[in-house]
Amino acid sequence: PAFMKTKADGFGLGFRAGLLWEPTDWFSLGLSYSSAMKINLAGRTNIKLFGLDLGTDSFDTSVTFPARLGTGIAIRPTDDWLVAFDVNYYDHSQTDSIDFNFDFLPIIRQKMEWEDNWSVHLGVEHQLNQNWTVRTGAAWMQHAVPKTTTNPIIPDGDGWCVGVGLGYQKENWSIDLAYLYAWVERDVEQSRDHLVPGDYKVEVDVV
Repeated sequence: PAFMKTKADGFGLGFRAGLLWEPTDWFSLGLSYSSAMKINLAGRTNIKLFGLDLGTDSFDTSVTFPARLGTGIAIRPTDDWLVAFDVNYYDHSQTDSIDFNFDFLPIIRQKMEWEDNWSVHLGVEHQLNQNWTVRTGAAWMQHAVPKTTTNPIIPDGDGWCVGVGLGYQKENWSIDLAYLYAWVERDVEQSRDHLVPGDYKVEVDVV
């Protein structure tokens, strides 16, 4: 019977660093690191009970986006073909909970208990001519949200995605168009340890 509508804005800082080694014209090896980014948020929540507006309350909280460590290789068998593969590790385990510190309401602690996870990516690019390039790729990412805290707001699970792209370049100008389709399926069994059991399916289209 209770509904809460929340809006918040925040700001955070992070950094990214990388190394690239190209021993030959056809092979390169890369290493990159993105720091964790803590976003301090401030906002307001509107509260309704049985449809009756009870007013608003201000709050502050913080959300930490994970650090990421990645490595990858790129192979160019010919001048017009490129094959790339990379692996990424995400430090999600520091997202243990999120505390909403209200001015008047009691503190609400949202249990997260996220876990570190991995992703792997494979991509192929082919330059048709001086102006046109086509691309395709696939990726897999391990879940970060455990079954104990999986819920419909963040329906996480091991997922796949595939994508295609087209690029046009002339002199100093380029235009790129890409489409990505991703899907996740996960069964969270009935258990007193599972917050919201059920069959989860997610489909994502990105243009």
